[in-house]
Amino acid sequence: MTKHKEKQKKTGFALLNSVLIAAFFFGGGIIFLLATVGITEMLFLPFFIVNATLGILYDIYRKNGAMKVPVIICRVLAIVMVIVLFGSPIIGANFKDNKVMYPVKRAIFGYGVRAGDDWRKVLPDKLPAECDEYFFRTELCMLAQDYRPYAYLVFRCDEKYFREYINNAEDHGFTKYENEKPFEDFLFESGYAEEDLNDRYIADSVKEKYLKIPGHVLMWLSDEQILELSTETEVYLLGSFGCAFDKESGLMIFWS
Repeated sequence: MTKHKEKQKKTGFALLNSVLIAAFFFGGGIIFLLATVGITEMLFLPFFIVNATLGILYDIYRKNGAMKVPVIICRVLAIVMVIVLFGSPIIGANFKDNKVMYPVKRAIFGYGVRAGDDWRKVLPDKLPAECDEYFFRTELCMLAQDYRPYAYLVFRCDEKYFREYINNAEDHGFTKYENEKPFEDFLFESGYAEEDLNDRYIADSVKEKYLKIPGHVLMWLSDEQILELSTETEVYLLGSFGCAFDKESGLMIFWS
């Protein structure tokens, strides 16, 4: 009777494993693993070792009842790794407006999507104690030609926090962009009048060119934020990364 139950249990586990494997290959599991490939690479070998060990320990436990605690530990570790592997892209693609999830999304983008440590230079370690209009979009890895995943962080805060973040940018080698022309001259040469800047799309185009904030960054700002973004905004650049600080509106923008 006991042997019959063990056989049923073993058959049940085998069936469950078969279903999970089929769901992985035919349900887009590979896409999930590639979306945060850095985390997949870090956990692949540990996950393989834990599961191989689990198979050996479970066989011993099934035969003589020994190794129960190690089996439980290995199972828990395997489950945690699966949750991290498949949960990382889900978290990375969501929670854009949830400040509590900022450290998690930042870590997933840094370790799972962006190779190297450059992301640390741009994305702040922590948010200001008080900030509003928080938005944090982290793109994931994709198999596409000329595709580059970015992270976009936007929030509005009090001016007292600006010095800390500006110092951080300078300490990491960012250079402040200085436009050689006064904004009035630039606007006149562009063929626009001051009142034209009340239009979101004109303001977007003009401020992109004058401030050197890329269009793919400005597109994630709301209409109100674009219109409020001052031409006195301080912009710091390092290659394709950057950050912008507008003391008039309280807006901070980071892109990595």
